[in-house]
Amino acid sequence: MTIEQEQTAGRSAWEGFKGGLWRDAIDVRDFIQQNYTPYLGDSSFLAGPTERTTAVWKAITDKFPEERAKGVY
Repeated sequence: MTIEQEQTAGRSAWEGFKGGLWRDAIDVRDFIQQNYTPYLGDSSFLAGPTERTTAVWKAITDKFPEERAKGVY
């Protein structure tokens, strides 16, 4: 990659972001505050747990009574 290509790529990497203090200094808080968009939709895009996740959770919850009795499993 040439220097010119790197400079062009560097400029386009920030395209679409709002400016702020973060452009001149490392300021993650300002970047988030300037560019955060709240999600106003519902949870319909979420998927349920897989069979594997359900099996792992059952194995863990089966040990809860013993953990409560001993204090630490």
